[in-house]
Amino acid sequence: MNKNQIKTKIFILRTVDTVLVIALMVAGIYSVFYADNMETMLIACFIGLFLLNRLGRMTNNKIALLRVQLGILMRNMKREEQATLMRTRHTLPRATKNTTIKTNPTIKK
Repeated sequence: MNKNQIKTKIFILRTVDTVLVIALMVAGIYSVFYADNMETMLIACFIGLFLLNRLGRMTNNKIALLRVQLGILMRNMKREEQATLMRTRHTLPRATKNTTIKTNPTIKK
C-alpha cells in the first residue's frame, strides 16, 4: 500500500467509528424521551454501547497498526530518497586539487 491508501483507510475507520457513536447517542436520547418502554430501550442502548466499545477497541488497534505501517513506509521512502541522492552525488565528475599539467619536453618530428 502507498501512503495515501493508508491515510484513507485510517480516515474511513475513524469516520465509521464516529458515526456509530453519534448514532448510538441519538438512539439513546430518543429512547429516553420518546420510547413507550423506556427500560427496554435503555438496556438495548447499553448493549449497543458495549458492542460499540468492542468495535472501537478493534478499530483503534487497526488504526495503530496502520500508523506503524505508515511510519515504516515513510522511513523507507526517506531512505530511498537519500540513497538516490547519494548515488547521483557520487556519479558527478570530481575536480582534483592537484591539477598539474604534464608535458613532454621532447618533441619528436
